[in-house]
Amino acid sequence: MFDYPATSLALNKGKYYVLLTVPTELREHFNERKQLKRSTGTRDLQDAKRRQHNISAELYLQLDACKPDQRDMISDLLGWIGDADEVQRLEDNGDLEGLIISNKYAEDTHDPARDPDESAIDLVHAGGEKALEVYREWKAEQDEGTVASGAVYYSVASEEYLTTTPYGPAKTMRDCELPLSQFQEFVGDMALSQVTAVLVHEYAAHLGQTKSRETVSKKVGYVRRLFDHAVRKGWVQTNVFLAVRVRTH
Repeated sequence: MFDYPATSLALNKGKYYVLLTVPTELREHFNERKQLKRSTGTRDLQDAKRRQHNISAELYLQLDACKPDQRDMISDLLGWIGDADEVQRLEDNGDLEGLIISNKYAEDTHDPARDPDESAIDLVHAGGEKALEVYREWKAEQDEGTVASGAVYYSVASEEYLTTTPYGPAKTMRDCELPLSQFQEFVGDMALSQVTAVLVHEYAAHLGQTKSRETVSKKVGYVRRLFDHAVRKGWVQTNVFLAVRVRTH
């Protein structure tokens, strides 16, 4: 399927905009526009970076809405085996993958008199090969969607973590609550699995503009322990903070 390019930020008339290049195959759906643009509503670069993730997701959804149904593509590549519903029925019955593979490895039964250069069988093989590629991408997206639907968001994880009273005295608990909320303010309320080492580095650099190295380490440490808890709960597989070495200027 289509490989979406990464978004970028550009300053225009005093505010930062998120820019996304539209793949050539989808431009007909956007009046041949080569680029989508959405304002972050801010002139502050760090603030714009925090908002870029959610805005990018919205822009990608616009592109997704224009993509052809993979089931229709599979049908066309196999020489039309029905509409999307029929293709889905074949999949539900467990027949679709076998049908695709039979096209990819179809035996040479062509009539030399009608197909002297074997182009017809080559076309069947090529259609089956491409259909198998589309099929596997379709299945991967379905699997990915299943994982995403059960994702735990930062706000939920943070609230549950605090109910375990990981720190004793009330003052210490307040010291923990503030760094957790500050991290959420910086990255937004995203799924824990979407928090990357890049975001953590950016957050540490942001804190380092006004805080000492010791304070930055302490604040990041509170969030790191929340992710330790998330690993134990099975919300994420690994703690992304363990791969991050905090550096400040």
